[in-house]
Amino acid sequence: RGFTQRGPHADDLVFRLGDRPARIYASQGQQRAMVLALKIAEIEALEAACGHAPVLLLDDVSSELDPGRTERLFEFLEGFGGQVFITTTDRAFLRIKGEQKVWRVQAGALAEGE
Repeated sequence: RGFTQRGPHADDLVFRLGDRPARIYASQGQQRAMVLALKIAEIEALEAACGHAPVLLLDDVSSELDPGRTERLFEFLEGFGGQVFITTTDRAFLRIKGEQKVWRVQAGALAEGE
């Protein structure tokens, strides 16, 4: 089985902090914030092109965000018009406004509620 060696799947995005590569000089939190900013831009472009918001999946998004970036993410999510699925160990994410359903894993089983 072969694969195409050229195309967008083979591209690398390089984020920079000033003139330095973020991959080397940015903290993990800064790198995570950059990826989230890119995802938010992608979501907005998809919404503009398709006329509706995509489903957003955020896995362990709270692990490396400082309180300021977490608050800005909350602001975005509260205004987001689509469905959002979040996995997190940070109970602060339960305070996001809007309709929500909370599930937890307890003793290897899925249970509803906080």
